[in-house]
Amino acid sequence: MNIFSRIKQILTLPPFHPVGDPKKQLLFIVNPKAGRSKATAAIDAIERHLNRKKFDFEIVFTQKAGDATQLTHDAIDASVDAIIAVGGDGTVSEVAQPLVHTSLPMGIIPTGSGNGLAREMGISRLPTKAVKQINRFRTRTIDTIQVGNKYCCVTAGVGFDAHLSAVFAEFGKRGPTAYLQLILKEIQKYKPQHYRLTTDTQTIDQDAFILTLANARQYGNNAYIAPTAKIDDGQMELCIIDPFNPLIGPEIFFELFNKQIHYNEHYNALRCTTLTLHSPPTVTLHIDGDPFTLQTPIQFTCIPHSLTLLH
Repeated sequence: MNIFSRIKQILTLPPFHPVGDPKKQLLFIVNPKAGRSKATAAIDAIERHLNRKKFDFEIVFTQKAGDATQLTHDAIDASVDAIIAVGGDGTVSEVAQPLVHTSLPMGIIPTGSGNGLAREMGISRLPTKAVKQINRFRTRTIDTIQVGNKYCCVTAGVGFDAHLSAVFAEFGKRGPTAYLQLILKEIQKYKPQHYRLTTDTQTIDQDAFILTLANARQYGNNAYIAPTAKIDDGQMELCIIDPFNPLIGPEIFFELFNKQIHYNEHYNALRCTTLTLHSPPTVTLHIDGDPFTLQTPIQFTCIPHSLTLLH
């Protein structure tokens, strides 16, 4: 049975209007597992605060990984005017994939814990305010990073952050507290790897604790790995944190959350438009927080002005 036929009938949706009606059609794709109570609050905010004079809307729910991407493909074929991701970073990433290289805008009502792209775009984490931002229907076009056949909106990389993403995916708990617990546990035993890579301007061959390509300034949770990055400048920011004594780990993480990491002696950054990771042979890589195990070489390419967002 198609997921559209299994929509939870919690809203009485207005009918579609005939051709020529100025109303825009919105599709809200909701991950009911992201934030749970936050998802319920988001739906209530849509029902109460979406401008019915400007918009008709439909709400659909995901049931498993990959549903949001398929629902987005279906919505593109149905010629909606915008697609709104209601969920965490994973839902946002899934909705974004088919929208790259289109002019169809994506909105966000963030209900996760990291909410990297929503935070970067100034989208409120309060559902009522996020819906009111959608009412403005104000758009901005941003860059994305292509990694194989995937697109990254915020950050992609290898090293400790990718390792954490893989461990966190299996952890069973969510939220900042659980993430901090994992950081304190894993940093004691993580061994930095040696990386060889080339950008459009230079070759780098060194050990690294973190090697991140940033489209936006932060991972999420206001952890700023690239405080000077710009999300629409046609470039990626390569951020490298050299291996360091675990005793200064608290200093590193304090600087991440205070937009000061670029002042640390173990941090280096450069801007590029393409990057190829040549080694090690196999890496754990994250793309907007989702972990993958891939074989090198891996190509990263900045795709300028390739995704339109509501904000």
